[in-house]
Amino acid sequence: MTALAAAPALTKADAYELAQEHCDSIITTLRSAPAQQMTHSQLEELLATEGRELLRRLLQAHLEERGPGGVSEPVVDAIGLAHTHQRKQTRSFKTLFGVVTLKRQGYGGRGQESLHPLDAQLQLPPENLSYPLQRRVA
Repeated sequence: MTALAAAPALTKADAYELAQEHCDSIITTLRSAPAQQMTHSQLEELLATEGRELLRRLLQAHLEERGPGGVSEPVVDAIGLAHTHQRKQTRSFKTLFGVVTLKRQGYGGRGQESLHPLDAQLQLPPENLSYPLQRRVA
């Protein structure tokens, strides 16, 4: 069983499909004749690896289902400048489970750094490592 490095973009309706397929694949593997011959250590390693990939896919699906985080009210920065130009952007970052990609709405303007309401809503760090991963490696 091999883990996917990156999942293709899916609609909200089927965002969890890849996670479900991976879960089914894990169960099929555990029921297989070769798995019946594995040691406990081998099973534990298999489940650690494939379980982490399942969790990554679930997190990715949840992020896709949330959407890009567009807002209806004006986006204003800390000094009161309105950010009126909208552009969809992506951001990949590392989590405890692996790399996920967030598709989010950016708001900017000429000479302005883009603001991303979804990043704020999710309380994402500016670095490309999630806070739980940062705590784990510290």
